[in-house]
Amino acid sequence: MCSTIVLKHGELGRGLDSTITTWNHDEFGFQKLRRYLPPDMAWVIRYHSLSPLLK
Repeated sequence: MCSTIVLKHGELGRGLDSTITTWNHDEFGFQKLRRYLPPDMAWVIRYHSLSPLLK
């Protein structure tokens, strides 16, 4: 399984976009598709395999 792992938590209240994670297929897909998708759909692609969310 290719999970995204949190390397550094962001500031409290700033959301996942301020968190530093490992780079994998999630980010690759996000970078390629974000111009063509609504923001909420792009967000799902970016974080769909974030390790803390899978537990």
